[in-house]
This record gives sequence, structure tokens and C-alpha cells, in this order.
Amino acid sequence: MTLLEELQLLLGKDERIVSEGKLLKNKIVELTAKGDKKLISLLLSNERIKNHFFTKVDEVLIFDKEKFMKFINNKAFLPDSYTAFKNKIGLTVDGELYLPKQGSGLILAIQRLHTRRRAGRS
Repeated sequence: MTLLEELQLLLGKDERIVSEGKLLKNKIVELTAKGDKKLISLLLSNERIKNHFFTKVDEVLIFDKEKFMKFINNKAFLPDSYTAFKNKIGLTVDGELYLPKQGSGLILAIQRLHTRRRAGRS
């Protein structure tokens, strides 16, 4: 098993970074940037991952955040990843959400309002 596959399997154990069975790359990056304790503990739980992304200095393990971020941002890691939030555009009709079917040809036309601004001079 490659390091890449091993990391993907390990990260898949954290429900915060998985949606519909796929890893959420942006969420992983966000948690890494914050120094999330749960994520770091998960990474430490795997000996191979620990040896690759952590350095031991005077009996203390130091997480190489930069190395991990470069690895995560590599296109080979989650090439078709998407954000934690799905983009949906819809309308509400009588308080109920109306989401058009894909390819239905819905056009959202927004009327442009012209306003006047008064600028003060000092």
C-alpha cells in the first residue's frame, strides 16, 4: 500500500472530513492550518504516517505542517475533491424550497436597480 493510499484510509476515519464517502480536501487543509488536535492524534496513530510527517527533536514529536499541506495539495491526492458545502441555487415558493432539475433551463433574472449616491467632500 502506498503512503497516499494509507493516508486516505486513515483520514477516512474522521467523520468531520468525509462526506458521501469522499474526503473533503478543503476541510483537511482547514483543520491542518488550525493545528486540530484530533487530526494530529489521528496522524500519530499510524506509524508510517507519523514517521513521514513528524520529526523527533529531543524526545518531542514536531508536526511538519508544511510538508503535510504540500502532500494534501498535490493533485494526486483527491484529484476530484470538492468543498464541504455543496452549491445549490434554488427558489422558495410559498415558503417551500424549489430546486429545479438539472438541465431544466431555469433562468434567474435580477432587475437592476439604479440608485443615486451623494458623495460628501471634506
